[in-house]
Amino acid sequence: MRHLHASLEEIKVQEAYGIGLAAKASVDQQYGTGFPHFASHVDERGNILGPDTPYAYHNGFHTRSGEEDAVRLGMRLGYGPAKLALLGATLDTHDLIFTGNRGPDEEASAQLLVEDLQGVNEHYGRTIFGDREIVMGELGVKGTTAEVDESGVLLGQLAASQDYPDAETQEFALAVTCADTGRLYTPDGPRMGHAYYRELIGRNLPGDVVPIDDRLVEFQNNQVTLLENYQYPLPEADEVLSTHRQEVIDYSGALAGDLAAGTIENWDEIAGRDASFFVRPRGDR
Repeated sequence: MRHLHASLEEIKVQEAYGIGLAAKASVDQQYGTGFPHFASHVDERGNILGPDTPYAYHNGFHTRSGEEDAVRLGMRLGYGPAKLALLGATLDTHDLIFTGNRGPDEEASAQLLVEDLQGVNEHYGRTIFGDREIVMGELGVKGTTAEVDESGVLLGQLAASQDYPDAETQEFALAVTCADTGRLYTPDGPRMGHAYYRELIGRNLPGDVVPIDDRLVEFQNNQVTLLENYQYPLPEADEVLSTHRQEVIDYSGALAGDLAAGTIENWDEIAGRDASFFVRPRGDR
């Protein structure tokens, strides 16, 4: 039997970590690793293989960055090791099923996490993850379901309105949804926003041509609206995640203005600007 002499807390950490590792490997294989390699996995001969269905945004990079942000936020919330590990595994699983079908995808991903946690209990023949922890993970994944307006602007996520059995479960689910959009106000936010746009129009591979057209202008204007109005549902998330809120808003607004004025000729210019914004020191922005 695994972990014969380990404490319950240690088992929870190790098993949640294992669930997260398996989920990330599955996301890589299905949707790609994302930035910067955009690979999938390496076969037994050392060949780098492409993903089954590549996505520019919903890929391994988004999963891993969400996990990192969740752990940082969870530490700010005072979570212990087992709860942090469960939080990380929940983020790793939240897009395990992704077909672009908002709602059913999250339901299916949540069910996989429930089955994994229940499977740990079955393996040990005793309760490792209690019902409350399983519900936390389930509602955490379901809560990442996006809620958008008629223009496609993100208004929030289901976590803010779904029912909870208690305040602790609610906070956990809100932490998950905050981490899901955790890079929004960071130096990498504009690049990830544009990766999301590429995914929307089916230009998922790095070499795919992205046209400069009215649809892109509308998307960028919507991004500015989102950035100016979105608030994380947990105040602690603003402290931890919103490291460059005003800088991102100003950058995105200036880009929207240039697109509307027709001074940007190709996508490479946008990608170059995003890269420069990412690497410049905060004081130079």
